[in-house]
Amino acid sequence: REETEPTYRSLLGKLMHKNSQPLVAAYRAIENLLQEIESFVKGWLKYQSLWDMELSNITSKLGEDLNLWQKLLLDIMNSQRTFVTADTMRRFGPVEIHYGEVQSEINLKHDY
Repeated sequence: REETEPTYRSLLGKLMHKNSQPLVAAYRAIENLLQEIESFVKGWLKYQSLWDMELSNITSKLGEDLNLWQKLLLDIMNSQRTFVTADTMRRFGPVEIHYGEVQSEINLKHDY
């Protein structure tokens, strides 16, 4: 390609040569958005165990220790507050995360 032909690489080079601040700011904004998305998704993934847990595994780990059972039940009740919402989607700029199905599964486990 000719040097005068506008390509992404040539435009990026011109931007960096003249003033890199807008480009750096754009990359920072994207990075911040990705960190926010990652944090949100991690928050939901930590509750994955709520819909994956098998009662037999729990009973074998907790046994007959009432304190452990009470702690587990309190943790589940406290975590349910996260899911008691009418929202089923969250938007991060152009990215949408739909979590309605996961939310339903977790709520079913809570009701069980």
